[in-house]
Amino acid sequence: MSSTTTQDDLVIQYVDLIGVMNEGFSYLKANLQSSENKETEQIFSDIVAAFQQLHDSNRQLSVSFQNEEDFTGHLTEFQGIVENVSNWFDLYTNEQKHTLISDHIIPDFQAWQENLHSKLNK
Repeated sequence: MSSTTTQDDLVIQYVDLIGVMNEGFSYLKANLQSSENKETEQIFSDIVAAFQQLHDSNRQLSVSFQNEEDFTGHLTEFQGIVENVSNWFDLYTNEQKHTLISDHIIPDFQAWQENLHSKLNK
C-alpha cells in the first residue's frame, strides 16, 4: 500500500468521523433542553473520544501536509475548539451546556469543518 493510499484512507476516515461528530452535536443540541439524560453524557463522552481520534490523526496528517501552511492553521483552529469543549466540565446545568454547544462549539466546529473541506479540495 502506497503512502498516498494510506493518506487518502486517513483523510476519508477523518472526514467520516467529523460527520459522525456533527450528528452527536445535533443530538446534544436537541436533547440537552430536556431533563437529565444519561444518553447526553454518553454522547458527549463519545464526542470527546472522537476529538482524541482527530487529534491523533492531526499528528499523522501534519507530517503529510508539513509543507502546507494552511494546515498549520487548521491545527490551531482545532485546538481552540478542543479548549472550548473542555469548558463543558465546568458547567453544571443542561441550560449552560446547551448554550455552550449551540452558541460556541457547533458554530466553531462547523466553520473549522468548512475550512478543512476547502483545504482538502484544493
